[in-house]
Amino acid sequence: MPRVRTTAATVAVAVAVALGLLGTALVSTACSDGDDAAPRRTSTTQGPPSARSDVEELVGLDPQFAPFMDLVAAADTSVLTSRGPITFVVPDADAVAAVGPEERARLAADRDAATDLLRSQVLKGRVTAAGLVQGGGGEVTTVDGATLPATVEGTRVRIAGVPLTRNDIVAANGMVQVAGGFLDPAAAGIPAPTP
Repeated sequence: MPRVRTTAATVAVAVAVALGLLGTALVSTACSDGDDAAPRRTSTTQGPPSARSDVEELVGLDPQFAPFMDLVAAADTSVLTSRGPITFVVPDADAVAAVGPEERARLAADRDAATDLLRSQVLKGRVTAAGLVQGGGGEVTTVDGATLPATVEGTRVRIAGVPLTRNDIVAANGMVQVAGGFLDPAAAGIPAPTP
């Protein structure tokens, strides 16, 4: 049987390929809206999110963000690539599903409305759920100047009454938070949630 020669370069390439194909990024999450307040971890095989990616690139790497990004496809997304820091609060797929067909058509045809909806989900600064929990809540401000309440119950965080369901995903220019609704439901053409 012939002997296989292994060089350092061959090993390095094999390791890089293995890490690229088999690597799974664990993204720390906290706050489910259910009864258990224990943080959970979510894995994604779409490639590891990187703190070197800006917010727009990071949300483009993870299919869980596709429903909202499809909803605002007509929007000017330059705020997501801004120098920041910013925090993008992305409504989850269930929240996006509540948007009716007429509103979807309006957002697809109206760049300004789609941009307004997108910007209503972007906060000034690097807002972390962990920081809000430590500080006992407070107020956050959208990039357009709207002030929203942030409340904490145990380790569960709500912004404008909307629960954060996956938290503190780090990007180069800020953070991404996943929420169980829209921070400004009227911008999405849906009724506001009842507390």
